[in-house]
Amino acid sequence: MQRVPPLPHGMLDSTRVLLDANGTAKLSGYGEQLLIPEEASQKILIHSIKMSGYSAPEQIVRGHGPLQPSDSSADVYAFGVLLLELLTGRKALDTSRGSHESLLADFFKPMLNDTQTLLTYIDPRMQGHISLEDICRAADLAAECLAIEPQRRVSMSTCVAELVQIRHSQRIPSRAHSPSRESPSRKAIPKSHSRLYYNEIG
Repeated sequence: MQRVPPLPHGMLDSTRVLLDANGTAKLSGYGEQLLIPEEASQKILIHSIKMSGYSAPEQIVRGHGPLQPSDSSADVYAFGVLLLELLTGRKALDTSRGSHESLLADFFKPMLNDTQTLLTYIDPRMQGHISLEDICRAADLAAECLAIEPQRRVSMSTCVAELVQIRHSQRIPSRAHSPSRESPSRKAIPKSHSRLYYNEIG
């Protein structure tokens, strides 16, 4: 059953995405922010927002109070950060990388439309599991989630539809070519693009 308008999560991050025995993702933590006492909410939320790496720009500016249903675009922003984590194998916030690269979203947003540069940062463990075309589709989706202006971000229903298409395309082998030849648009991640950060991902 779907709630209309949707209930925003407000504290979405990778620790709240759980996998069951079949590998199906389940989202936990709904309503946690509502359990924070009102007198403590501002201080706690400001700290958690600044330290998470998942916060949308408008959350940092506002810095307090529970998200309202109209703020669901902040969850979309956080989901864009999750997509970047999956694509790169990096953490949303990693202070060991220095100030320039510590925030994943801030570091990668300028290169999301630069395929050649982006590919040098793709997690090499994806090699052979996902096509170059679908890497680019996922990166484009992340870019739409990470728009600065909330009204320019895609909806979560659009995110789901696009990811279902990407997943579906990975399961259907191309019949247009023989097994020994790949379509140029379905190339695997070139090894020359995926080796750069192999030793840094753990």
